Amino acid sequence: KELFKLINMKVRKTTEKYLFYQDGNDYILNLGEIKKGDDTTTELLFEEVEDVKRLVINSTCGCTSADRKEIDKNTLSVKIKYKNCDPTFTKVLSCSNNKESFRIRVKGVCR
Repeated sequence: KELFKLINMKVRKTTEKYLFYQDGNDYILNLGEIKKGDDTTTELLFEEVEDVKRLVINSTCGCTSADRKEIDKNTLSVKIKYKNCDPTFTKVLSCSNNKESFRIRVKGVCR
């Protein structure tokens, strides 16, 4: 599985589908080509987080959700789901804790 390190935490994708990679301070979740109705749910695991309660993940639109589940005080599971079918899309989740901020960009094409 992919594993990326920010200054204060590790992030990895635990689901098999789709591409996940780091681009500078951003993470990219590339859904590739999807069809309307496809299950785009992708789980990311944030590990070695100083305090998961302080890790804030917000969607910038209503078409992308990020459901959080605390595993322990330093580990957080986040299930990201894109719910629309725009022909070409890039949606942004803004993320921050006390020390750094980053974005998760969800992108792809829907047919």
